Amino acid sequence: MRKSYTCSENLGHNNRPMHSCAFRTFAKDVVCMRATFEYKRGKMADFKEIAIQDLYAAPYRHCFGCGPDNEQGWHIKSYWHGTEVLAHYTPRPEYTGGVPENLYGGLLAAILDCHGTAAAAAFYHVAQGFQLGVEPLLRCVTASLTVNYRKPTPMGQELELFARCTNIEGRKVNLELGVRIGDVQYCDGTMLAVRVKE
Repeated sequence: MRKSYTCSENLGHNNRPMHSCAFRTFAKDVVCMRATFEYKRGKMADFKEIAIQDLYAAPYRHCFGCGPDNEQGWHIKSYWHGTEVLAHYTPRPEYTGGVPENLYGGLLAAILDCHGTAAAAAFYHVAQGFQLGVEPLLRCVTASLTVNYRKPTPMGQELELFARCTNIEGRKVNLELGVRIGDVQYCDGTMLAVRVKE
């Protein structure tokens, strides 16, 4: 039986990234009913300063959107921040959409794709009881991505990408994610990401 995790907002403890769980035994397996993804200060590295993509192993570092080893890519960088994973990106002027001064919607989907899979990899990693930067980080890939465009996104401004975990079941990670500028949200969506097989 696969383990299922529902993400919450409780604090970890003992200066480690913990998942606080209510357990029950079923079919000789343990089902984790609640998992949290919140770091406390202490001997853990501050992963607000270390990009998740920089933890990818060598075969998974060439993505055009976020791969550290792709010299021509966008180099999206995603960071753990409390119960969210955040990234910031300022699109270049050529990424305009069909309406003047508005951003191309396909770019929003692309950067959410990269950001979401990084967030999924981190959430999955911590849900297993591992520490980012200690045990090898396993890559996730996109199974489905839905983007809802709430209002036109202006050009020339820094975008904040966010992702939150809603559920983990087996190798599948479900996320809520979106793009905002300040307090204004311009698009939101959901992602189903799947951890690659070892």
